[in-house]
Amino acid sequence: MKIAFFLCYTLTVFILLNETASIHQTGGISTTINASPQTLKEENFMSKIYTKSGDTGFTSLVGGAKVHKSDTILDVYGTCDELNAQIGVLIAEANVPFLTEIQEKLFVIGGILATPLDKYEQYWKDVSLNSFLTKIEKEIDTMDETLSPLHSFLLPQGSRAIAQTHICRTVCRKLERKIAPFATQNTSFLELLQMVNRLADYFFILTRFLHIKFCIEEKYLEMR
Repeated sequence: MKIAFFLCYTLTVFILLNETASIHQTGGISTTINASPQTLKEENFMSKIYTKSGDTGFTSLVGGAKVHKSDTILDVYGTCDELNAQIGVLIAEANVPFLTEIQEKLFVIGGILATPLDKYEQYWKDVSLNSFLTKIEKEIDTMDETLSPLHSFLLPQGSRAIAQTHICRTVCRKLERKIAPFATQNTSFLELLQMVNRLADYFFILTRFLHIKFCIEEKYLEMR
């Protein structure tokens, strides 16, 4: 399982950073993903940050297909990257170990999103997110047991950590909206849609939980 994650992680880093020059030197992304973990560790893939390979406005998807950077799928997995970065800010504000697990899974999701439909089975047929979906739901249920019933809309404020959790929630919803159209073309994306939907629920419950943890009163919408 650790090997599978390492390969997913390495592949997704290549996609998000557009390290196409290093990929081409080793025979393409397919060569990279099939390499042993030891080989991946020994090779210095990030020896040069700028490669100029994306200067013409094109980048590579999983499998080596070239697409323009205006392609909508780049907006989708770019939003996944954005969510991951926003979670990083939240981690700096609040010590919640589960957030790091979410970050790791977002790298896998980003890799899946950057894979053309005809390449999905080749790279991801043995990767399932179901167990992590169950883990998210358990985290939600555990926190929810400590919360009082919600009777109105909760204002996104309270502390930097709480406000940042709300940002993670809204970016998560944005990612969900961007994945939804692709789920009609690729049923495998339905699992991603379900997981991102549950993550948004998790961040909402986490905001309420942090109010309790930091002893900060919740503020509700008042219709005036």
